[in-house]
Amino acid sequence: MARFRLLSGSLPRYLITGAGMSALDFGLFMLCSAAFGAPPALANTISTIITVVTSYQLNRRFVFRGGQGGFMRFLSFAGVTLFTGLIVQTGIVLLLTALLSTTLPALPEYLVHGAAKVVAMAVGALCNYFCYKIILTRK
Repeated sequence: MARFRLLSGSLPRYLITGAGMSALDFGLFMLCSAAFGAPPALANTISTIITVVTSYQLNRRFVFRGGQGGFMRFLSFAGVTLFTGLIVQTGIVLLLTALLSTTLPALPEYLVHGAAKVVAMAVGALCNYFCYKIILTRK
């Protein structure tokens, strides 16, 4: 019984939604970076902003079932997402890109950028879950 409750909570829904948002974020990042040649920080900024808008509605309605959104709730959500997406993730992307490029110079640039983005997204997702839960479920 406890196991069923765990599977029916917000965490599994967050993981499902997060996988889709991660795919969108990563796809847009790689499109901007690899296909259009945008620098990693710019590619991350573009992918993050587009993903935030989509993510808010899915997390509010499907993951946490928070009812009414409201502009202030969106601003809180966007603030957290933009902070983790633009500040935390960009910092990780820049750090890991520099580190991987130095330690593994034979790796193609797109692999270095992609690996750095995956790590950054994982750290960002963990931070976001706890913040979203507070923002989207408070009355």
